[in-house]
Amino acid sequence: MTMSTAARRCALCAALLASGSAASFEPLPWDEAYEKAEATLKKMTVPLLEISGFCQRQIFANRMLFQAEGELGNGSLYYGAGGYYLYYEPNCDGKQTTQPRWILSQVKPWKGRTSDFDLDGECGKETRIILGASKDQPPLGTHEWRMQCGEGDETSMQALTLREVPQGEKYALLRGVGWEHPLGQWFDLRKFWYIGNTVAIPRLHLPALNMQDAAGGFRTMWSETVGSVTV
Repeated sequence: MTMSTAARRCALCAALLASGSAASFEPLPWDEAYEKAEATLKKMTVPLLEISGFCQRQIFANRMLFQAEGELGNGSLYYGAGGYYLYYEPNCDGKQTTQPRWILSQVKPWKGRTSDFDLDGECGKETRIILGASKDQPPLGTHEWRMQCGEGDETSMQALTLREVPQGEKYALLRGVGWEHPLGQWFDLRKFWYIGNTVAIPRLHLPALNMQDAAGGFRTMWSETVGSVTV
């Protein structure tokens, strides 16, 4: 299956769900859904950012496709994907003497601030790079980033590659997220994620697709969801 064919199918799924609310769901007719899917695919022209090369502990974020989500108070863009955020931090502890850096964090930055975007008053152990950091451009290419890779809180340097993906929005419909590889264990699903997940593309009003499977309906992976789902 080619990328365009697979992306078309994902766009079609989103189009079929586009009409009606959760309270009154009414799928689009097939012809209208196909027309809407084709029109949406033609608009998928914005490149996304991909980060690869993570160590096993951080593998959840490997090859995620980051979309620009907004502008911070210092005028720089911040990017998001799958619960992770990439942004420029001029002073992570709010002190003018602290070196600026690009940070990959699971804490969404506060848009109205100009520094210390996670409001903790300190520089944490998030994945980060200090490389003549510029707020105008993410550090594209392969560079050494500092991150937690072992079992403890210690950090080490890891070569990560950050690149632009020209057809990133289409690839985002094909590349699932939600799985990680804990140290000393096999691949496992992150808590409260679905068996299959594709990210939303808000710019095009495409919702995230969250998919479960099982031999007889909906697989309840977590005890907290038992009794809360219907098929």
